[in-house]
Amino acid sequence: MANANVNYEDLRSFASHLKSVIDKLNDIETSTNSKLNSLNWDDDVFRRFEQQYRDGIRPFRNLEATLEEFIKFLHEKANHLENYHR
Repeated sequence: MANANVNYEDLRSFASHLKSVIDKLNDIETSTNSKLNSLNWDDDVFRRFEQQYRDGIRPFRNLEATLEEFIKFLHEKANHLENYHR
């Protein structure tokens, strides 16, 4: 740990920021889905569009999972650093 040049509180702060990014993305997705569902459009073209839309936003779900992994990693590192400095 001699080369650890980071403050564990900064790691936790960044992890918290990543969590807020996830929350914002979820809010945007929820709002957008609500708007999509409120359209008075129900035909084959809409069903194709809806499927393409859902396929298109799938990477956001992957991004959320990746960010969750980063958050977990940062908290683990912060805990190790905090224990080391005690």
